[in-house]
Amino acid sequence: LQNATNGALAGLVGVTAGCSVVDPGGAIVIGIGAAWVYILGSRGLKKVKCFGADGKWGTGYIDDVIDAIPVHGMCGAYGVIMTGLLATKDNYARAYYAARAADCAGLLYGGTGGALGANIIFIVVDVLWTSFWSILVFGTLKTLNLLRVDSDTEDIGMDASEHGAAPLKPAGASTNGIKI
Repeated sequence: LQNATNGALAGLVGVTAGCSVVDPGGAIVIGIGAAWVYILGSRGLKKVKCFGADGKWGTGYIDDVIDAIPVHGMCGAYGVIMTGLLATKDNYARAYYAARAADCAGLLYGGTGGALGANIIFIVVDVLWTSFWSILVFGTLKTLNLLRVDSDTEDIGMDASEHGAAPLKPAGASTNGIKI
């Protein structure tokens, strides 16, 4: 069910960047492609190593339980790139500036490629900007030991400790010697 709902959401996220400038056929292509970007991105992200609970590089994996990175990050970037390919002159002229429509149309619709190039630069700058601030903020929190909860709470799950929900592990299971 998660793949189905996230696949649908991926299509919506993917087409958002170009919704005012692509034709319905282009929107369908973007939506179907975004579903595949989500599926492959989700599978690939689960293999990316990072810092583990022990603080050592390569002992942990990215924990994105709701697949926010593949759905919003990867499919959003895909949609921006596809807009640089599939934007039509007529739709661009109606949505933005008629005088620049020929230059800003998608590469597959007679554009100069300038829109595609600008879109790729935008994605690179966005990733660099977000990475810089994330490393600064989360690195500071990690240095101050404010980033993680204690290991007992981590084992039981934040839903149980913070919201009173049932623990993820079955009753009577032992985690680090603590009986739930």
